[in-house]
Amino acid sequence: MPACPRCSTELPFSAARCVNCGSEPSPFETRPDSSSSSSDEEGLPAAWTVPEGEEADWGAGLAPGSVIAGRFRIIERQGRGAMGDVYRADDLKLGQRVALKFLPANLSKDPRALARFHAEVRHARQVSHPNVCRVYDIGEIGG
Repeated sequence: MPACPRCSTELPFSAARCVNCGSEPSPFETRPDSSSSSSDEEGLPAAWTVPEGEEADWGAGLAPGSVIAGRFRIIERQGRGAMGDVYRADDLKLGQRVALKFLPANLSKDPRALARFHAEVRHARQVSHPNVCRVYDIGEIGG
C-alpha cells in the first residue's frame, strides 16, 4: 500500500489525499503490501515483475512502423521499467512525437497495479519541466 510521504499513514491506492494529514500521496513512495507472497529488489510485488531472462507479454504489433489505435506509429522502444515498456511514436492525428507506455498483460489484469499506474499518471500530469516528458492521457487498447 502507498504511504503518506508526510506522516507515513498507509493509504488505499485510490486515495487522493492522506486521511490523517491531508497531503497528496506519491505513486513513487509506495511499499509492497505486507500480505504479498514475495517482492523483488525494488520492493514491487513479485507478480509485478518479469523474471530474469523471460520476456513479458507486451502484446503483439509493437514493432517499428506498427500503428496503434489507428493513430500512433511506433518508431522504437525507448526503455523498459518495472511497470512497462515505453515507446517513441508519432501521433498521426496531431503530427507530433509522443511517448507511449504499455503495461504487460499480467499487470493490466491486476487491480493494484492498475491503481498504481493511474496514480502515477495523475501525479505525473502535474509535472511541467523542459527535461521531463509531459503526461496527457491514459487509455486502453484491446483490453
